[in-house]
Amino acid sequence: MGIKHIIDVNTHKNWKQATAFYFFYLFSIIAFSFLNAGLVFGKQTIEQKINNSALIGIFIIVVMVITMIFKRKIYKNPFYLIIALLAPLLYFLGGIYLALIPVAFLTTRRFYA
Repeated sequence: MGIKHIIDVNTHKNWKQATAFYFFYLFSIIAFSFLNAGLVFGKQTIEQKINNSALIGIFIIVVMVITMIFKRKIYKNPFYLIIALLAPLLYFLGGIYLALIPVAFLTTRRFYA
């Protein structure tokens, strides 16, 4: 079980692996968002760059949630589906810090086809 297992959204994890998953994606999304905003949106104001970084972060969260819903078949369990759909909403309340919590939690749950 290496880094590939930790970063994969579709594998079952214990709480230590889920914590590593959370921090890996937290730092990766923050770095990617600000790097991308600085390079791609270079001639904008700082407020515009922050807004663009937020859009990149929400896009990544939505892609992670959609991947998890269909690959792990979360749509079969309404409780976990609600938790998965809370992630993008939590992004608007507390940023990437809160949005990754439901995603990391759902990686600790077992789903059967």
